Amino acid sequence: MDMVSVSGDGNHVWGLNDKYEIFYRAGEAGFWEEVDGVNSKDIKQVSVNNNGSGIWAVTVDDIPYFRDGRDGDWKKIDGSVKFVESFGESGVIGINRDHKVYKREGL
Repeated sequence: MDMVSVSGDGNHVWGLNDKYEIFYRAGEAGFWEEVDGVNSKDIKQVSVNNNGSGIWAVTVDDIPYFRDGRDGDWKKIDGSVKFVESFGESGVIGINRDHKVYKREGL
């Protein structure tokens, strides 16, 4: 994996490899399984919240996406960010190309 994000409770692990393929693992005892991508967009970064119920991702084109847990669908979010970091139940921090930091609670 090129990058991983682990939920605060340790039960949900998301990862990306060098081919922009997304993987999920149900905690330490789980196994890696590939997850569907975002409308053929390449994901460069992913972040899972504290309990695994919300996943934020960013494409190579700096488009943010959100997914409700492992079984949700990716939803495009307005705006442009180069990096996201989930926190708490529904928060996210994003950094844009101008290095401005934004905080958001929920969608």
